[in-house]
Amino acid sequence: MPHKCQLFAWCISIYEYSINYWNLSKTDLRRCLHEILLVKSWHVSAYLIIPILITGSFKVVFLYYLAHFMGLSFFITTIFLMAHVTNVQKLPMSKKDTSKDWAIRQLETTADFAVNNKFLGWAIGGLNFQVEHHIFPNICSIHYPAIQKIVKRMSKEWNINYHEAPTIWSAVKGHYFHLKRLGTTDTELTPACRTAKFGN
Repeated sequence: MPHKCQLFAWCISIYEYSINYWNLSKTDLRRCLHEILLVKSWHVSAYLIIPILITGSFKVVFLYYLAHFMGLSFFITTIFLMAHVTNVQKLPMSKKDTSKDWAIRQLETTADFAVNNKFLGWAIGGLNFQVEHHIFPNICSIHYPAIQKIVKRMSKEWNINYHEAPTIWSAVKGHYFHLKRLGTTDTELTPACRTAKFGN
């Protein structure tokens, strides 16, 4: 059956990736795979098996599960589109177009949005401070506003563009302008779309 072959191939690719990329010993790999199985088992139990046992309806639980994760996927995709796929970032076409410096590349390809919206920052765990999240991934998001001031100051000193959309709406418009630019030739673009920046 094809699906069993695909599952087997997927397991083999994870195993090979774990050995070649992470360079794990067999003991660490075994522990890692046990943790993955434990987490996946918990997920299936908490989201499907236990609710089915409580409600007695596979259909209701499965539809809720699909709706929940489809909504969550849309929400998280929107957040990352506003932070990474707008008309202000420098999106490299190939590896040679990227900056050699890792931190500068983060600044070139990432944008903050709606950083003054405290509720949004709390609700999405500081992901509206996407530049700081990329440069300092191990720092708690409550420190991002203070870190942003330092990063902006250093960006100005080093003459590096720092991208920030003042509101969610301006970030959504930036994504729209990016899509419009992708869908038309440069001569077809209106001057406003060609030169639009956040906040316009």
